[in-house]
Amino acid sequence: MTFPLDPYTLVEAGIADRLRSALKADYFTNPTTSDVQEWQVTDNDSELHRGANYFIVTRPGAFSQVTGDYNSGEIQTIEWETFLRLYVRYQEKAEQWSLLKPFRAAVLRTVLKYRFLGKITINGDEIPEVLAVDRVRSIQPSEPASYFWLFRQQQESGMPPNFMYQPLRVVTRQRVRFD
Repeated sequence: MTFPLDPYTLVEAGIADRLRSALKADYFTNPTTSDVQEWQVTDNDSELHRGANYFIVTRPGAFSQVTGDYNSGEIQTIEWETFLRLYVRYQEKAEQWSLLKPFRAAVLRTVLKYRFLGKITINGDEIPEVLAVDRVRSIQPSEPASYFWLFRQQQESGMPPNFMYQPLRVVTRQRVRFD
């Protein structure tokens, strides 16, 4: 099994896998086919056009590096930022908040409940646990919830928005060995 050269990849994949598996029954399962829509938690913004009502798009943020107390200096402690961009589609404006708030609460509850990341899958390879990830340190909104138009033409033509959007900032601590 080949591990990615960028240790952050393990953190982002671990968060995405945890959210996908914990929220699939309520938010990421197609009610018609009972299939889990894996693409609803992704790092690919273009998946939004596929028609589901709930999406999480992951984005890397900044990071800080703190040298560990190890004699060799090869192991570093890094705190990674991952932005979770929550998208909720609504049909009627009156339902926007009643759809966004429970989804956001479910994401918060999942991240806080499962602060230690478990096994993840990258390109079909199952990794038993996210290597050297100590825990999710914090989660907070990075800006208020706002409206989102899927297509610029909708906004330009005066159509009302059809999504609510809110980014959340997750900070995860990982110990990394650089050989």
